[in-house]
Amino acid sequence: MALYRPKGSKVWWYEFQFDGTIYRASTKTRSKTLAAEALKVRRREVEESYNGIKKREMPRLFPIAAEEYLAAKRPNVSDNTIEIIEREIGHLLPYLRTKTLAEITHLDLKRFIDGRRALAASNRYINMGLETLRAIMRRNHQWERLRPDFIKLKEPKSAGRELNEAEEEKLLRECRLSCSRGLFPAVTLSLYGGMRFSEARLLQWKQVDLARACVTVGESKTEYGEGRLIPLIGPALDAMTEWAAKFPDRLPEHYVFPSERYSFNVKEKLVKIHNHNPTRPIGTWNVAWTSARKRAGVNLRFHDLRHTTVSRLLEVRSIEQIATILGWSHSTMLAMMKRYQHRNLEKMRDTMSALLTKKYKAAKRRSSAAGKAGGKSSLSRPEFISATPNSRYDREKLYEQVWKVPMRTLAKEYGVSDVALAKACRKLHVPHPGRGYWEKKAANKPVEDRPPLPPVEGTSTGQNVS
Repeated sequence: MALYRPKGSKVWWYEFQFDGTIYRASTKTRSKTLAAEALKVRRREVEESYNGIKKREMPRLFPIAAEEYLAAKRPNVSDNTIEIIEREIGHLLPYLRTKTLAEITHLDLKRFIDGRRALAASNRYINMGLETLRAIMRRNHQWERLRPDFIKLKEPKSAGRELNEAEEEKLLRECRLSCSRGLFPAVTLSLYGGMRFSEARLLQWKQVDLARACVTVGESKTEYGEGRLIPLIGPALDAMTEWAAKFPDRLPEHYVFPSERYSFNVKEKLVKIHNHNPTRPIGTWNVAWTSARKRAGVNLRFHDLRHTTVSRLLEVRSIEQIATILGWSHSTMLAMMKRYQHRNLEKMRDTMSALLTKKYKAAKRRSSAAGKAGGKSSLSRPEFISATPNSRYDREKLYEQVWKVPMRTLAKEYGVSDVALAKACRKLHVPHPGRGYWEKKAANKPVEDRPPLPPVEGTSTGQNVS
């Protein structure tokens, strides 16, 4: 071992050899005594590492371990998750502030549970605090000794509810009258698109395609939620079209629901907008949402709008049935659905039509009938605006058309989807080309002969098929 100072330097360096390897480094000090101590410490570290001797760690206090855990999570999770972790650590600190992780026992868990219950905290929120404690202790290899005594509290299984038609009508009316002008389109988007609160709040115009009537979800709570395609149907398309018209100078990177403040002029009975900033998303709709649902007399959470979406879809589509047919396990069901979902917008739009209530469909028919008769529709925005008018099909003309151009191309002329046009053909008993017909014809391969149009008793030309 040797201490030396390079030529022209006043700082001491050390150099020694161990197991054929030379270790050389600066001690960053001009003191020879400190340099000698640094040399001994470094030599000991190398010898302990070689012989597998682990340095004994000092017991960590819970507040320190909690801060380290929070710092490790911060780069990898959303700001909302960080806020939740900080809140739960704040709940744990009064009971564990002076304890090291090695000193925490099942009695401390009981004290925490009893203390939170005394403050009327629900089992759900108590479990969130216990989960945070478990994550901190697992990170420091202290959880195994507490695991046998850990019992998760029972949580209610009936969380969430579905809106009925009367409640929906009242709620949407009050949201329309809210001072917060973005509340109505946000609620409609969640109710008829199943979007989460944060997904709607962080939506940007580049993710909204009004021409194709769809929205692409950006940042989401789960991996499977990000990037999914949501067709805009009925009220959702109407609300987003009307909302987009309020921002003629919008840019793709602007937020759909921008940050802005409101004030109500009592004398003029007008809402004035202040501090409009399209480059930042709105913070929350909590105040406007709470006021609107109270005026409507409807007791529910914002997330219950998503519950309503799922409940209505499950009336006609069952995830379990799909998983059973395709042989997916429950553990991989969502992953397999994402893999095999090829994002056919028209098929998804047909599925999403299950969200339209009977009242909306009846109103749309009345509106269309009034328009054809030249009268004024009794239906006004924003409740219902017909996005796709009913069409009249001449049976013989339709028969000729479906054999001249592909169904998808013809459907655009009628303003409907190819699925809807195929249904019309079946109702009118109009034969049409099968799958692969146009691809074979383009490749000059043999194709099926066009069958004759069968006579149908009681069916005349110009029949209306809705």
